[in-house]
Amino acid sequence: FAHFAVNGIVYTMVTCLTAERIEINNDVVSIGNSTFTGSKTTEFIINGDVATIKKDAGTGSELENIQISGSVGTIEEQAFAGCTNLQTFDVGSIESIGYRSFYLCSNLSTVNIPGLKTLGIGAFRSCTSLTEIDLMSIVSIDDNAFITMGSVMGVYGQGFEALSKV
Repeated sequence: FAHFAVNGIVYTMVTCLTAERIEINNDVVSIGNSTFTGSKTTEFIINGDVATIKKDAGTGSELENIQISGSVGTIEEQAFAGCTNLQTFDVGSIESIGYRSFYLCSNLSTVNIPGLKTLGIGAFRSCTSLTEIDLMSIVSIDDNAFITMGSVMGVYGQGFEALSKV
């Protein structure tokens, strides 16, 4: 069962586990733990804001594309770790990406994350297809955020307050 909340109401997805595309046209309070685990969903679109994407929300899922037109407050630890099919993550703005959130997303090549303030330990570790990321708003990058990259990557940013071993 997959759980998510829209406008404070918690929904459980039972029949959607086989849906290839899920689109929500509201703000979402949270995308719960293991929401996409075991699902066949490849495309997830939210036309609104998301307060929190919980731990392991999409870990190991078949997601290929995630689009959130509004803002995201926090992506918790390992939210999309091991999503080897994930190619794009596009969000209007985001505050914080947690520990190993996109760890082992080996096909992730496009990441649009304006407004990002904090990037957690190993957030994009082993994302071997990621070639460019814009960090113009970043305040803090934790250890090993980009370790084990397979190709040269352009990282753009300014005025870092804290920068660890990237």
